[in-house]
Amino acid sequence: MALNLRGILRAIFGVGTVVGIFMLIVPLVDLIYGDMISFSFLISGLILILTGYLLSRMKTQPLTSFEAATVAVVSWITMSVISAVNMSFETKYTFVDTLFESVSGFTGTGFTVFELKNMKPSIILWRSLMQWTGELGFTVFAILVLPYFYYIAREVYGVERPVKIEVTFYKTAVRLLIIYGSLTFVGTVLYMITGMSVFEAINHIMTTIATGGMSTYDDGYQLIFFRAPFTYIPMITFMILGGMNFQDLNNLVTGKFKELLKSEEFIFYLMMLTILSLFVYLSYLFIDK
Repeated sequence: MALNLRGILRAIFGVGTVVGIFMLIVPLVDLIYGDMISFSFLISGLILILTGYLLSRMKTQPLTSFEAATVAVVSWITMSVISAVNMSFETKYTFVDTLFESVSGFTGTGFTVFELKNMKPSIILWRSLMQWTGELGFTVFAILVLPYFYYIAREVYGVERPVKIEVTFYKTAVRLLIIYGSLTFVGTVLYMITGMSVFEAINHIMTTIATGGMSTYDDGYQLIFFRAPFTYIPMITFMILGGMNFQDLNNLVTGKFKELLKSEEFIFYLMMLTILSLFVYLSYLFIDK
């Protein structure tokens, strides 16, 4: 049976449309800070959106499970490469370095090779956005933003984000985005209340709940902690929340505590947090400094 190449291409650029929309945030932040416009992000974002729109007009059949898996794999690789090319233009780092940064960002790994001291705020924000979007998943955004995506590529959602907490994938995507967006908003506010600037708070909450951990400074969160020590309270809280799976997180925020306590994964998660945290605490007490 022949592959549905039109459907695969349409789905890939559906994901690309979402990434293109987020890329336009970079030149917007440049305008806000009075920096030189990141034209590579601007042009790439517009091209991705335009291409996605043109391909959306093609008539295709829904994807099979294999084709959906192909879209998921190709999309993650393609978007990482596009991001790397743009960051290479804007930062003058080599393509290998920016590809490392992109893959680390989108997968929520959190490793970095960038020196942030003289980097534009827009690029620092893009690193955080990569983690934030990568953790939730491109497909969640695509299902919500693009009406056709759910029809042809809902199988991609099952590959990328295999959780269904509502009767349909669409309603699940809506619920996940509401939960994720609410945590992001509340976390931003709490970070600001405890001493972070607006820019620090937005970046750090995105990387906290994505469990990637990239910071806005070369010295990492340590620099902020010395200035605003109480920021560790929301940081620990949202790290714990970010480490939970979406099913358990949904039960928590909707007050389904009985269902939450029935989750073996959640119970094991709390046990490991408690035991490992205790070991770390004891190491500070008994290991000579």
